[in-house]
Amino acid sequence: LPMCVCNHKAVVKAKNKAIEPSAGEIEVNPRARSAKLRVAVKL
Repeated sequence: LPMCVCNHKAVVKAKNKAIEPSAGEIEVNPRARSAKLRVAVKL
């Protein structure tokens, strides 16, 4: 990746809470139990 020469610090903001799978999804796919989808917005 290219190096930033302007000394700008990347800033991200978490958007809402993590989304977890529904009970139906966990029943169909037990490995989904620990999955969490997190969303961030780059500022």
